[in-house]
Amino acid sequence: MASYIQNILIVNGDRIPAVCQFVRGGENAFDFYAILPLSSGCMMPEEKLQYWGTKGNAINAIFHEEDGAFSFQTLNAAPVPVIERLAERFPDCAFTFRWADEGGGNCGEILYENGHESYAFYPDDGTVGQEELYQQCWGQPMHMEGANISCKN
Repeated sequence: MASYIQNILIVNGDRIPAVCQFVRGGENAFDFYAILPLSSGCMMPEEKLQYWGTKGNAINAIFHEEDGAFSFQTLNAAPVPVIERLAERFPDCAFTFRWADEGGGNCGEILYENGHESYAFYPDDGTVGQEELYQQCWGQPMHMEGANISCKN
């Protein structure tokens, strides 16, 4: 069964309009084909997984002008190779990439500066870091067994 990953990519720098133009593909505000084109004939989900890190293109991609962030969903995994390529293409921008799956177990944060990864965080299950990252991505608290039970007197 497919699991959705909520992805947030925050772009900092003077070239945000150029980044927005580069990543746009038709009606899609964030298009993996524009960033990391597939070789001809590479159409099967398994091939996309190997190349992009996920089985398909960005889903429901939106650019939020107020904070220079893209939000989009992917299936089963975060598109780390796509974001790495984007950071290489725009080394004068800083990219903060965060993701979390629906259950919070697959989550992380990577900062790219000067075209390279400068920081990575992969929280352990059941930690405050995992909860905070989930909430940043999904905009709501993460449900953890035994942790989100309301107390009644």
